[in-house]
Amino acid sequence: NPLMAYEKQYSDAVRASVETVYGAGFLSPGGAAEVGHILDGLAIEGRDVLDLGCGPGGGVVTLAGNLGAGRVLGIDVEADTLERAAETVAAAGLADRITLKLVEPGPLPLPDRSFDVVFSKDVIAHVTDKDTLYDEILRVLRPGGAFAGSDWMRGGDGPLSKDFNDWLEQLESSGLRFEFVTAAASARSLGAAGFEEVKVRDHSDWTLREGRRNLDSILGPDRETLIDILGEEGFEGLVFRTRARIAALDSRDLRHCHLRARSPAYRGTHPHWRRPDERTCPLGPLLRPPDDIASAAERTSREQCL
Repeated sequence: NPLMAYEKQYSDAVRASVETVYGAGFLSPGGAAEVGHILDGLAIEGRDVLDLGCGPGGGVVTLAGNLGAGRVLGIDVEADTLERAAETVAAAGLADRITLKLVEPGPLPLPDRSFDVVFSKDVIAHVTDKDTLYDEILRVLRPGGAFAGSDWMRGGDGPLSKDFNDWLEQLESSGLRFEFVTAAASARSLGAAGFEEVKVRDHSDWTLREGRRNLDSILGPDRETLIDILGEEGFEGLVFRTRARIAALDSRDLRHCHLRARSPAYRGTHPHWRRPDERTCPLGPLLRPPDDIASAAERTSREQCL
């Protein structure tokens, strides 16, 4: 197993309990609805999509089954999590359009310019070297392609509240590791990698409401199931972590943001970029920027490429 040296972050019990709360195939809040929010405004029908850190398969199934992606590749660093993803994909009857791949932490073992969209849901917070990751995402995107993701972030660079530190301590006690940065730092990293039209949008209010709904489910209809999975002590830990995350979001020390960026359609001399004589579409039909961003000339150019 090439991942034997990798420190596993999700035990079977933690993964099962999280799926109970967030929905089958998901390890973070919002489920399929949140996938739709992250991709709002992107036309992914028939597109080649990479799910970076696909977890137990909820995202890939939503991308292919609900949103009509043509070919979806889900990659993850945990072999047993991918086994669970394979079950999720098979249950949805989508194995003909979804491929799952075990990878090691580090450079993506994927060809240049092989995807129209790279999607990621709440995974990048686990990655220490985010600059290199964004370089890799750009490398595997086709010219004019899109990166769309969500992530947990710090609200600022100053000292963090007790609520935030209590939440982080509980996460670490359950085996999870995070490297939080601010929204501004994320935007800078995406721009430095060579992305265009970089946007980092705060989605925390929705996530806070979802967290309160999750807590109601944990304390109500899901209580006995979760105690069976985690035991009494583990269940109390889950309740504490959920309440601490709500408090950290409420204090604004913890933010949940959506990231959106575009791979340049014309890439000059950058080694990842398409040759000038290859046909490409400025902005492309893939992205639908708001009218206050796209000029009339750009809109005309996009329409000509459709």
